[in-house]
Amino acid sequence: AASTAATFPVFWSSADIVARHGYWRVIAFSQCVLPLRLVLHACVTKQNVAYLLLPIQLLHGPMFAAWISAAVELVDRLAPADLRASTQSLLTMSYFTLGGCLGHLLWSATFELYGGPTTYLIAAVAATVSVLCFVVSARHHLKADRLRFIQRRDADSTRGDGNTTKKPRRTNGALPVVVVVPGDDDDDVRAARETNKNAVPRRRAPPHARVADLDLPADHDFPANNNTTLNGGSQSKSAPDLPTAAAGVGGGGGGGVA
Repeated sequence: AASTAATFPVFWSSADIVARHGYWRVIAFSQCVLPLRLVLHACVTKQNVAYLLLPIQLLHGPMFAAWISAAVELVDRLAPADLRASTQSLLTMSYFTLGGCLGHLLWSATFELYGGPTTYLIAAVAATVSVLCFVVSARHHLKADRLRFIQRRDADSTRGDGNTTKKPRRTNGALPVVVVVPGDDDDDVRAARETNKNAVPRRRAPPHARVADLDLPADHDFPANNNTTLNGGSQSKSAPDLPTAAAGVGGGGGGGVA
């Protein structure tokens, strides 16, 4: 009963699990659970059966339900359209009929010869070898599933909730600047301003702007790396980075740096 109940949540979410992790990775994971389950069965005794057997039976969900869900979907995907029903019948017959018959003959004889714990350990070794053979033979498919999983995870993390992270940066000799990009809501903008109240948005002035043409305080001092040029016979300074009167974002709701 416990092993059957453990399959319900896995079957319920199997479509999402397979879509996120890929057919081959789910099959490989479920096969890796089998050796663990067999080893735990070998450790069951009269003293610990009351509290060890139930967790072992709960492994039936990720082992069997995940495997059969991914295998059915994979066979349906790989089979030609006119052979899909036949391939599903072949999969079911191979697992339940052929596998059940051979497993019963082999492991019942082993059980009679060596007893329960040894039989489970031998089966765990055989299952481990089977897992290794599967991983080696399907390594290219497993790698492709892993790359798809990473790309999907990165896309989900980048998409987020529609907001873009604000990162402080520094200019030459200037105060830190909080870069606010479109898409930030008002709460995030206020939080950014509260975090760095001394932040000064910057913009690049025209290449040969005259000091007299710039709206600057009378005591404004240019950074030391600015060049001094002559424009029309009078001395002027070109300032590549000048503070603007705007603070953080524009008032029109655009949210961009001026």
